Amino acid sequence: MNQPGNAGFAYDYALLRATPGCDLDELKRCYRLAVRGLHPDLNPELASDSAAQDALSELTTAYRRLLDEDDTLMCAILTANG
Repeated sequence: MNQPGNAGFAYDYALLRATPGCDLDELKRCYRLAVRGLHPDLNPELASDSAAQDALSELTTAYRRLLDEDDTLMCAILTANG
């Protein structure tokens, strides 16, 4: 699981409006809510808006970074426990 208060990922949590250390379900829910307003399939008027595309890309990068952090921590826990 993510570590609460991990300053290295604080920006990512804030960007997604997720609670630091939240579980994967909450993280996914926050990501989906955040991208819904920017996704070009749901908002065709934003398809050519480069600022919206940049924001969507930044949200996706933050989400993937937090997922990678979770995978890394789980591997470390499993390795430590044998």
